[in-house]
Amino acid sequence: MAATKLFISHAWEDKADFVEPLVVALKEVGFDVWYDMFEMNIGDSLRQKIDQGLKECDFGVVVLSKHFFSKKWPQAELDGLLALEEANRKMILPIWKDVGEKEVKEFSPTLSGRLGGTATGGIQTVVDGIRRAVEVAQREAVLKGPRSHLDRLAALETNALDEKKAQALTSSVEGVRIAHTGAEELIASLLPPLKALAEQRELFKISLEGSSGSSISLKGPYRLHAGINYRNDCVNSAELGLLNLVATQSSDPWGSDPSKYRILYRLELRPKVTADGGLLWKGVSSDCEYSSDQIAELFMDTIVGQIEALHLKYSKPK
Repeated sequence: MAATKLFISHAWEDKADFVEPLVVALKEVGFDVWYDMFEMNIGDSLRQKIDQGLKECDFGVVVLSKHFFSKKWPQAELDGLLALEEANRKMILPIWKDVGEKEVKEFSPTLSGRLGGTATGGIQTVVDGIRRAVEVAQREAVLKGPRSHLDRLAALETNALDEKKAQALTSSVEGVRIAHTGAEELIASLLPPLKALAEQRELFKISLEGSSGSSISLKGPYRLHAGINYRNDCVNSAELGLLNLVATQSSDPWGSDPSKYRILYRLELRPKVTADGGLLWKGVSSDCEYSSDQIAELFMDTIVGQIEALHLKYSKPK
């Protein structure tokens, strides 16, 4: 029988003192562990990373710590993945590292009632907790067996009908309106937090260079420039719209000569109108989908994260 595959999602700050010893211990008891590719870095999507891990492995171990929480990912991302577990029969096992119930609950109320293990008891205690959780989940999967053929076909038909309705709405004038309105609301929601950053910071000054219903551009320290904009020149198809998030470093960031600026971060997304008239944003180069709230949080996190990275780069002694 093939070894059970685990992936470990963690903040890179927790690698040396906890994750690497945990990986060694898990391999010693027979688990097949993947973890380097599931480090959480600035700008990463938690949902995309963990969803990718669950597709490639049997179980996911998420190391919850202060470093992990400081990445400022939306609570809804992880809670959304937890809601998908029943369909995939793959479990996410949280490990608490130097955090308590209050901190976990603030990050994800759903996770606060689940415990794969706690680091306070040592590596072996965590390993034993993971082994027990995996064994229980595997026994339950055998007892439940596969869903009935009728349930599976009904679910497939419902999904297919929803997709057909969503595609028809996306390829319509109404879909264009939904996407355009959603983009303007997203951009409008960013103005208050950006203005707050601009007003309160002294050393790391941030200033708005321009804003409209469909775009925002700003300037930060270390010649950082960032922007978000939406455009769709087609009047009857929302899927041709493009939402662009970009951060560059240059004194001439929007010039035509690419040698004069360096792209630090870029994310391009297409609007996806849902069957019920809702709106999601789908990555051009990936299958990852985001709500407008998640895009707003990601944009803010990208700005602050890039300032952190640039400060670290330029503050190092020569």
